[in-house]
Amino acid sequence: CVILVEGYADEVACRCGLEKQGIELDRESISVVSLGGKQELPIVAELLCGFRIPTVILMDEDPGDATTRTVHEKVAGLAGGGNLFLQSPQLEGLFRLRTKLTRVDAISLLPKWFAENELPEVYRAVARRVQELLA
Repeated sequence: CVILVEGYADEVACRCGLEKQGIELDRESISVVSLGGKQELPIVAELLCGFRIPTVILMDEDPGDATTRTVHEKVAGLAGGGNLFLQSPQLEGLFRLRTKLTRVDAISLLPKWFAENELPEVYRAVARRVQELLA
């Protein structure tokens, strides 16, 4: 199963969220792939779905952003609406951050945050869907 995410901080957050739930990504053959931006999600989702590889997409909701809404619609059409999960309003808002995380910040801050806080529902939902797809 492949989980596609927008960027590196999203990848770290997704990995931390799944691992906090006891999911062993390597053992269960789950790949979390950051693509460097939302514009890449439909292209890679189409490729993976074309090969019938179970694909889940985790991306920012970005309310009011027309470009993001278009991407939501594209990837939901490709992977199925049940395989699209939204961080609301976006990764930074979910964690009450004022700025985007750098790679170093993501590596240093997110694992600690997940260890000390309640797991956001979106990561529980992603885990449930991944487990359904792998069953």
